[in-house]
Amino acid sequence: MKVLILSTCYPRRKFPNHGIFVHRQAQALVDLGVECEVLQPVEWSPPAPLYRLRAGWKMYRAQQDDLLDEVEGIRVHHPPIYLPVPSRFFPGDYWERMGRGVARYIRRHRQLRSADLLYAHFLCHEGYAGLIAARELKMPLVAIALGDDVHAWPERWPDRKLKLASVLSEANGLLACSHGLARDAEAWATEGLSTPVEVVYMGIDTETFSPADSMEDKLRARRLLGLPQERKLLLCVATTIAAKGWLDLLDAFAALGDDGAGWDVVMVGSPRTGNDLNLVDEAEARGLGNRSHWLGCLPPRNMPDLYLAVDAFVLASHNEGLSNSVMEAMSAGLPVVATDVGGHSEIIDDGSNGWLVPPRDVPSLTEALREALTDAQKAARMGKAARERAIKIGGYGSNAQLLLQYFEKTLNARRNVRAGAVVF
Repeated sequence: MKVLILSTCYPRRKFPNHGIFVHRQAQALVDLGVECEVLQPVEWSPPAPLYRLRAGWKMYRAQQDDLLDEVEGIRVHHPPIYLPVPSRFFPGDYWERMGRGVARYIRRHRQLRSADLLYAHFLCHEGYAGLIAARELKMPLVAIALGDDVHAWPERWPDRKLKLASVLSEANGLLACSHGLARDAEAWATEGLSTPVEVVYMGIDTETFSPADSMEDKLRARRLLGLPQERKLLLCVATTIAAKGWLDLLDAFAALGDDGAGWDVVMVGSPRTGNDLNLVDEAEARGLGNRSHWLGCLPPRNMPDLYLAVDAFVLASHNEGLSNSVMEAMSAGLPVVATDVGGHSEIIDDGSNGWLVPPRDVPSLTEALREALTDAQKAARMGKAARERAIKIGGYGSNAQLLLQYFEKTLNARRNVRAGAVVF
């Protein structure tokens, strides 16, 4: 089987963790014998020196220079998306242009034309662009919901609601990375569902993300990352936007007072928009300057050591599909405090293998952190139970097998429909 993965969220030179979960899933499919190639669209800019004539073209060129043509053996294509100039005279829809650009690119490359299926990460926007391309190519489309495409973007941009509804009503296959997200996605199906939204977890590498064998391993990881040796460390890994609950976390951590005196907070993340938070300044504003450590965006090779180096994990996100960082922390045997959003309640049993608190509720978050950071015996039990739950979630390989089975089912259903059309 040959699958084309459509995603603008994929590793780049400066941001190697950007879309790393998409890449890991692609690798797992390749290990199962699936031929995968990635389509990562990019805005077009003219060759040098012409691109210097417009600020937009210069920005697009910088974006192009940051893209990779191959990531660990997986080929990445960059279909150009042409923006008519001056744009005010060409009000056409950007995502439809992306879909047509993707279709045009596939037609021009023989090795892509022979693909069996187009697989879009995020129902909207890539799912909508994939729908446009699939129509033109008469290729089946499977799209997966991952979080913001259901919880944030349709509310922020009302025109996305119609696009999301179109994907839900027309795609050949519909997936979500958690049951909670599947239910939330179905609520947007104002035009009906083409097929039920099924769930395939992204998976977690429980061998790579595993508990520290000894204090020596923990201290080695801290030295590698430049973290203090003598303090307890609370970790958060998330993109640096307000919706990830960073300000709630810092407010709660500051509110711990003496109960948090022996702890520092470690912050790791990459920017997403022009409105990203300056977490160093935010920590300083709450009197946490000496007890906070901003590590920025770490490369994937350093992430296992990051979880080894710390003692507890927190994610105060306002919405999620199912956080990869939460699953990694659980796999590493850390006590985890997370908000009850998306699929978190599917993997965390509050009070059994972690703490769940309502989103945007700083007092509840503070109390959960207080217990996690002061009751060492309970935290140890929680971390052990979290590790056991992570193992049950399954790795990238086992979940890729479920994904492959879904692809095969989708293709068989499409063949049956075509055969029935011929008969009648």
